[in-house]
Amino acid sequence: MSQIFISHIEEDGKVVEEIARGLEEAGYTTCYYERDFMMTRHYLEDASDAIKQAGVVIVLMSPGALKSNEVKVEVLIGHELKKPFIPLIFNMTYTEYQERRPDWAMAALIAYTARCITQEEIQAILPQIINGAKVLGLTPAYKLPSPQVGYVLSDLISLHEKQVGYDEVLPLLKQALAILEGDLTDVAKGLNDLAALYESYSKYDEALPLYRRAVQIAGTALGADHPNTETYKRNLETCQAATNQQGES
Repeated sequence: MSQIFISHIEEDGKVVEEIARGLEEAGYTTCYYERDFMMTRHYLEDASDAIKQAGVVIVLMSPGALKSNEVKVEVLIGHELKKPFIPLIFNMTYTEYQERRPDWAMAALIAYTARCITQEEIQAILPQIINGAKVLGLTPAYKLPSPQVGYVLSDLISLHEKQVGYDEVLPLLKQALAILEGDLTDVAKGLNDLAALYESYSKYDEALPLYRRAVQIAGTALGADHPNTETYKRNLETCQAATNQQGES
C-alpha cells in the first residue's frame, strides 16, 4: 500500500497540490478531493473508499479546516479504520490548534508528531513528511524515471488487440511494469493500458486503482490539463460508472 490521502478544505488546495506533487515525485500515490473524487458518487462513498485504500492520512489543519464538517468526517473515518495520521498545522500555532480542537489534539491526531507550517515552508517540510510515511511503513509505488524499457508496453497491448489471450498477455504486462524504468509518462500509459485490459474482462476492482494511479502520475508528469491526463480521467470515470452499474445489477 503506497497511497496517501490528504484531508483539507478547498481554500488550501494550492498547498495540497504542492504537497501531493512532492510526494508523487518521491514515488507515492496521493488522493485528494478536487482531483480524485468522482462527481457521479456521493462524497461519503468516495471519502470512505479513498481512506480505506490509504496507508496514511495527512490532515492539513488550517483555521478553516478545523471548522469543516468534511474534514471532521474524514478524520473520523480514518480514526475508525485505525489509519495512521500525519497532521500538518497550517498557519497557526500548536497552542491555537489545541484550543480550537482539543478533541483532535487528544485523540487520533496525536498518533504522529504534529508539524506547524506556513506556505513558505512546504518544500522544506516535504522530506520530513516523506520520512514520516516511511516510518509508518509506507513504501513508494513506482521508481523515478530513467529511459528505455517503457515502450514494450505498447507492443504487449498490440498482442492483446491481435486476440492473444488474456492469460498470456497479463503476466507480460505485469512483468513490464515491475521492471519499468522509463519516463513517468510511460509509466502512466502502462498503468492505463493494464487497467484497460482488466476492464475489458470486467475486472473492475483491479482496473480502478490502476486508472487512479495513471491519472495521478500523468498529472504530476504532464499536468492536470494535458490531453493524456484528461484521457486517463475519462477512462477512470467510465470504469467507475461500469463498476456502479455492476453493483446495482
